[in-house]
Amino acid sequence: ALLHYLAGSAEEAKKILQRAIARFPKDAYNYGVLGYIQMEEGDREGAKESFRLALRYNFQHKLAHLLLGKCYLLDKEYELARTHFQRVLSFDNRSVLAHDGIGEVYFALGSKESALQAWQRAGELDPTYIPSRRRLLEFSPKNRD
Repeated sequence: ALLHYLAGSAEEAKKILQRAIARFPKDAYNYGVLGYIQMEEGDREGAKESFRLALRYNFQHKLAHLLLGKCYLLDKEYELARTHFQRVLSFDNRSVLAHDGIGEVYFALGSKESALQAWQRAGELDPTYIPSRRRLLEFSPKNRD
């Protein structure tokens, strides 16, 4: 289904996912892919519901936590976003995306120093990860001179 979506056939991808969910209603992966497609198409409420279903069937579904956190971040529900990024870090402390996401949450909440630390950690884990590097360059006090 994901390959169909990425190839530009969103409707075919959704049909495949509907059949897969009907056949395997407790498969977290299917709900995670559906949530991703919904999120990409701008249906954040639908995406959040799909990610919550994915997490119901697999609490450690990393991508569902990350994307659900991103949905909450975009909706300015910062505490819920932080919760999901922290859950990822509780079982994968090397997740660059979780460190980056929690940095975005801290920044939105006005905790610039914590945000910089989170982005720094993301950069240490993956020096090629551009979003964290860009934020560090933009918001780091030593780069503001």
